[in-house]
Amino acid sequence: MWQRRSRASSYGEKSLRDALLELDKLCEDLSLPKGIRAEVSALYRRVKKAGLTMGRSTWNVLAALTFLTCRLRKVPRTEFEVAHALATRTDTQETAALRSIRNLTKLFKGRLKLHIARTLPEEYVDRFASQLNLSRPTTARAHTICAILPERLKQTKPATLLAAAVLY
Repeated sequence: MWQRRSRASSYGEKSLRDALLELDKLCEDLSLPKGIRAEVSALYRRVKKAGLTMGRSTWNVLAALTFLTCRLRKVPRTEFEVAHALATRTDTQETAALRSIRNLTKLFKGRLKLHIARTLPEEYVDRFASQLNLSRPTTARAHTICAILPERLKQTKPATLLAAAVLY
């Protein structure tokens, strides 16, 4: 007990340590690589330094930052997947978790001045194809179909919907 207390002397250090442990659990649920974890932890430190975490649940903040980092690094994870992982960890409803992620994502994007591009269907094709055990030629054909889709369609329709349609 004393060894654990001696590692973190102030409340801020203790809360940061606990948050990073929770981040590991969340990233494990979403099967994210260690590089994403490192970026989320750096963003969390930035958000904490800016004073944006006060009065907010650590889990909700971490989930929103995880979603933002996935979008920044083009790792195909949807809001619904992150909300599901958050809801199972915190025993909340998925709709409340999703609403929280959306609100915090909007706040952090504005305050941290992050520019996040829309996701493209090409990002989800490989993931969905591997989940469906589709062959390489089928996946390659889906990529070629994605390439010829009009840009207007890619900007107006959800990327997951287009990826599913192309694979179908």
